[in-house]
Amino acid sequence: MSHAGELNRRITIMVKSHERDSAGFTQEVTKEVKKPWARVMDAGTTEFYLADAQNIKGVVNFKVRYTKEIQEGMYVLYEGEEYQITQVNKGDHGRQFMILKTKRNEVLPG
Repeated sequence: MSHAGELNRRITIMVKSHERDSAGFTQEVTKEVKKPWARVMDAGTTEFYLADAQNIKGVVNFKVRYTKEIQEGMYVLYEGEEYQITQVNKGDHGRQFMILKTKRNEVLPG
């Protein structure tokens, strides 16, 4: 059973999009979608080994209250790191909580 008290870490859900500026040039724009409380969970053993086989680093799951606003392709900002949302598990039919399956975005040097 899930309890709201488990949600003890503040995360920020962000989305990147492209918009045209006043000169007509396209630029990347980052917007905050939501700032929910979350439970941060390491990936399970199966997820960890699958990620390792695919050379994916930093697999983390975030449990948040259910909302329709969060979608795959957005990302989580947590403790200065970006985590790409790869899957949104909307849970059971009660829709109280949802799980965001993520992988850490690697920042390339240079």
